[in-house]
Amino acid sequence: MANIRINSVAMIDGKVTANRILDKSQNPPRLIVEGALQTKEYIEEIFRIETARFTLEDVEVFHESFGTEDDEIVYAFTAGNLIVAED
Repeated sequence: MANIRINSVAMIDGKVTANRILDKSQNPPRLIVEGALQTKEYIEEIFRIETARFTLEDVEVFHESFGTEDDEIVYAFTAGNLIVAED
């Protein structure tokens, strides 16, 4: 698990995946950012996710997934911006 900062305040343990996809159906084409956050923490509202590798801004969660076999919650989201950290 990674240390993840939520909304510039809360620190949680979890996993984040993020994808940038070129949407050619729009004119002009634009990059769409979407992904998922997996953690044991229930988070009421998410608008920013920061990891050591990247930051996601203008996050909008559109799906929360709860399972019976583990304590993990998966938040599927879109984001307005993905900023990759410099080495």
